[in-house]
Amino acid sequence: MQIGLPQAFNSKVIPLLTSVVQVGQGKLRGVRSAFRQNRYFSIPYATSDRFQSPREPPKWRGILNAINPFVRCPQKISFFITGTEDCLYLDVYTPEQAKPKQKLPVMVFFHGGAYFKGSKELYDPQFLVMKDVIVVIVNYRLGVLGFLCLNGVSNLGLRDQVAALKWIKRNISAFGGDSDNVTLCGQSAGASSASLHLLSKHSTGLFHKMILMSGTALSTWAFNIEPLKPAMQDAQEIAYVSNEKEVYNTFAKAPLSALMYATHDTSVNPRYFKYSPCVDDNFPDPFFLNAPYEIFKSGNFNKVPVIIGYTDMEANLNSSNILVIDEKMSLIDLPHKQQRGEFFLRMLCTFGKNGYVPCESEQLCTEENK
Repeated sequence: MQIGLPQAFNSKVIPLLTSVVQVGQGKLRGVRSAFRQNRYFSIPYATSDRFQSPREPPKWRGILNAINPFVRCPQKISFFITGTEDCLYLDVYTPEQAKPKQKLPVMVFFHGGAYFKGSKELYDPQFLVMKDVIVVIVNYRLGVLGFLCLNGVSNLGLRDQVAALKWIKRNISAFGGDSDNVTLCGQSAGASSASLHLLSKHSTGLFHKMILMSGTALSTWAFNIEPLKPAMQDAQEIAYVSNEKEVYNTFAKAPLSALMYATHDTSVNPRYFKYSPCVDDNFPDPFFLNAPYEIFKSGNFNKVPVIIGYTDMEANLNSSNILVIDEKMSLIDLPHKQQRGEFFLRMLCTFGKNGYVPCESEQLCTEENK
């Protein structure tokens, strides 16, 4: 396996190769940046077939040129479908002076994107690497390919993340990282998926700290409690289906483009992202044994230090639902507490029309929406 130089190279990267690094699959080298960093792009951490769990990564002869960042999992952006199903790759960023077995702290980042879009090449951890931190950014399967939950298939995107964490545990010391000092990080859907690893036995021992930005396992949109319903609806766009086995077969046999067009969307309503993590305790190899809240309540979860925060423009994905509630009603024009309360109630009730209202507000919104 060899990856060639991309035609359009990032202007911040000097086209000089790093020294060779030996990992479990073979030898590889990356590129040096102008900011005294080594960047190893698109290292395969697993292989997979459609709707199958990740398998061991491929091995290669010779030296792998890990210099092409532009690999992403399939997703539909506007009118275009990008990505390939062969997408289980990660990027490793290290300080230029990092040496094997140096035991620098490691941060692993899962990107956001509502579980149906996003990619590793969209992020640059330069600031962190300059602080002598090794950063790993991971691709994982998205949308229906990563989060279908039926017919014995479940949480493949999370299983991909576990495969990446296992690869990091085995190989990060070759880059100068400490496999016993791994901080799991994420933003939005990446944060909620990161926090879900607190709740699974599959992830035990693979990380030691956590930083969550704008998402947790208890976010209302982070977990799908009725995964069969949207899958049935989407499968009808391709062929007639009447049960979950037919849904699975339809999705499994569909060309990638047809599958992306039929299943593309964030959600059927604001309660959840329609292809997102699910409870699979009745499946052959469950990732979760119960719903997130119940697992937390039981106390039987992976306990590590956690920092939780939020990012600028949080919830911007759904801002179109709330920004214009009444053209004549602006928050900055409402000096009185009662008026501000009415404003936020109307925001809440706007969501209520789309299917989700917290139970304590249902009666108020029923009156408001009449």
